[in-house]
Amino acid sequence: IDATYATSNQAATARFALFAAAKPLPEQMAAKLNGMAKLTGNLTYSKQDGLSIPAFALDSNLLSAEGEVALVQQQLKATLSGTLTDLAALQPNTSGKAKFDVSANGPLDGLKTEANLTIASAKLAGRNLTDFALQAQANLAQKAPSATLTAKGKLDGKPVDANVDLPSTNGTLALTTLNVNVGDKHLNGALTFSKAFIPSGKLDFNFPDLGLLAALGGKTAAGDLKGAVNIQDSDGKIVAKIDAKGTRIQSNGVTISAPTVAIDSSDVQALARS
Repeated sequence: IDATYATSNQAATARFALFAAAKPLPEQMAAKLNGMAKLTGNLTYSKQDGLSIPAFALDSNLLSAEGEVALVQQQLKATLSGTLTDLAALQPNTSGKAKFDVSANGPLDGLKTEANLTIASAKLAGRNLTDFALQAQANLAQKAPSATLTAKGKLDGKPVDANVDLPSTNGTLALTTLNVNVGDKHLNGALTFSKAFIPSGKLDFNFPDLGLLAALGGKTAAGDLKGAVNIQDSDGKIVAKIDAKGTRIQSNGVTISAPTVAIDSSDVQALARS
């Protein structure tokens, strides 16, 4: 780091080059990192103009990215874009690269953020993911946060389509839209949340081919499952009823024939603690 500071106007400038070895990183990323990760850039600060990092760059064999940050009178403007060169660094049993860009703008107590991720071609648990695009937007206003997410692409030639809407009203969140479709497999539903973040609502799912769904998480599985989850808030307790059936589930060398799930709990939190 090469820096100067002027006491007369309380202004500072700096050039920096920081290096990180693999050891402090998460195990999955550390195993894939060759050599060092390098962060370089320039920085200026003054009481009048605030903090500015007009350009910085992050380089490694796993990730290359560039961005800028400005913070003036509690107003933030930040961008970051780049390429993740090896998806296996995030999720085992995957391969390929992804491009991304992230931005944040506005006052610190009401930031508006956006993130985009695109994958032209990748392998997920041996299945082909193509033309994938994910977009997420969030308004981090303290009294009325909200978020949306959309995703489209193809997995083994089957369309992938996801939509999530998370608005808030009177300080409480609601998952008004939850639609995830992979070919003829779907998860649909809606939830509301109390101020204590206790959910209420219903989720329906139909997974005639669990393998495609598992591949999105880099996992392998086979079989089918169909059912519903009903959740209610009862005086601060989560009441849940889960009913699901299938003909077969196979994963990690274990096969379950004619799986049936029937759970009726008056206090899910207590059940989880037991």
